[in-house]
Amino acid sequence: MLSKLRNPEKNIPPVIHIAGTNGKGSTIAFLRAFLEASGYSCNVYTSPHLIRFNERIRIKGKLISNQYLIDLLEECERINKNKSITFFEITTVAAFLAFSRNRSDITLLETGLGGKFDATNLIKKPLLTAITPISIDHVKFLGHSLKTITKEKAGILKRNVTGIISRQTDSVQKILRDEAKRKNVELYREGKEWNINPIDYPVATGAMIFRGKKFFFDLPSPNLPGVHQHVNAGTALACVENLKDFEINESAIRRGLTTVSWPGRLQKISHGPLKKILPNRFELWIDGGHNEAAAQALSQVTKTWSDKPLYLILGMINSKNIYKFLKPLQSYVKELRAVAIPNEKSSFSAKEIEKKAQSMGIKSESYDGLKDALNFITKKYQEKNEGRVLICGSLYLVGHALELNRCTID
Repeated sequence: MLSKLRNPEKNIPPVIHIAGTNGKGSTIAFLRAFLEASGYSCNVYTSPHLIRFNERIRIKGKLISNQYLIDLLEECERINKNKSITFFEITTVAAFLAFSRNRSDITLLETGLGGKFDATNLIKKPLLTAITPISIDHVKFLGHSLKTITKEKAGILKRNVTGIISRQTDSVQKILRDEAKRKNVELYREGKEWNINPIDYPVATGAMIFRGKKFFFDLPSPNLPGVHQHVNAGTALACVENLKDFEINESAIRRGLTTVSWPGRLQKISHGPLKKILPNRFELWIDGGHNEAAAQALSQVTKTWSDKPLYLILGMINSKNIYKFLKPLQSYVKELRAVAIPNEKSSFSAKEIEKKAQSMGIKSESYDGLKDALNFITKKYQEKNEGRVLICGSLYLVGHALELNRCTID
């Protein structure tokens, strides 16, 4: 299909290609913030979307318009002539077409699943590749072992192109080193060539310390909450440190850290229809993490929330592991409200989630939807002074929450 379209992927602006299990989108958000604060324009391809499909494709920082997206997809369909093609493949072709016809200074490209056989893995000579923390996820497509998954992700490493590596387990590091040696890739690794918040440096104030081969920055904590976002910011900074022909100074990095936005990732909802359902002194948060590693990162935040009781509203896709997701959070949750993800055939039912949570000793009940769950919390705890509600377990559920709350993504 790309060859029939005269190979647009060969004519897009220079690429940073990112794979990994968790943190890919956040890392791209930080990169975009640093680059745009320095005056550079970015074409961006990420997935999935939360509210509108257009979120997947940004042209010079702006969401692709409805009409342009329709025109591109119709062009792809004409060329494809009803041949077999996946949803993600045709979307990727449309993005490559858009980027080849709208020149920016740089392209930020996120894999869908894996790396080696991912539809995005067609860029022969990117500026850099980056691999965020790798853990078990998408086992139906990538396999059940960390070794198999890592080999898939390592497929984006390109011969003679520097690879930026977030902190990994020893077994993952070995596989990445072997692949890098085979392809003559210089690895720039967290814990080796770069560090974020070294353990010998006090970070109680929330400051973020980045140390690399060239950079030493004492920076403010990023606009995205959670210690895991320090790691994602660090990965982006390691990319910046290795970018040639781009001038990005500390002032721009500071601006980027304070303005970065990545909706649905530990996001506080301060107003809107869903927030209005809750008592005035209750906080409402959403987070789209859906695997064990994401839950562990989330637990680092929830353990600091001991000042208020935490009520979880959970919905998950049935390919995910409820037990492994809930286990890191279990000791911080007062009660759980289970919901199914609307219009999602592969969602666990609310009853299935309720039963699994109860088997773990978590007090839980099932509800027909988010509004019902929030209304029950309000009815039951109206007299309580304060509390926190966290909607989590799926980006699809978080997208639904944002839509119900009449949020927009620009």
